[in-house]
Amino acid sequence: MDGEMEIKNYKKLIAENIKLDWLLEVANRNGKSEVAMVHEIYDVICDMVCYPRKQVVIKETTYPWATVKSQFLKLRYQHIGDILNRIVDAELGIKNMSAYLVSTLYSASLVGTIEAEASMHDDYLKYLRGNPYWERRF
Repeated sequence: MDGEMEIKNYKKLIAENIKLDWLLEVANRNGKSEVAMVHEIYDVICDMVCYPRKQVVIKETTYPWATVKSQFLKLRYQHIGDILNRIVDAELGIKNMSAYLVSTLYSASLVGTIEAEASMHDDYLKYLRGNPYWERRF
């Protein structure tokens, strides 16, 4: 299989794994900036999976790219929904969104869900805007 076809197949797999169409459906109800965030998360995942590199630095720790790729391929809708439910809050003050997304996505793939690690913040978000990405849970 040539490289271009392999990239196309990975992007399709990732879109299916995270239920990109569902994420975009929910994001559309919340405005253009949230739709853009869904696309940004999808692009970060695709970049990490599709473009080989020797290593990836996440929170000052160096990991082999193959390990990061494997973890990113484990991401599912609920992981992305959990992340989106937190990062739409402007109070986070994220300075480097790309680095934040890489570290958060990697962590989410390791622990299965990041809700426990951020339960207080999640409660605050639920109070502010509900929990729209939980509507499509299986």
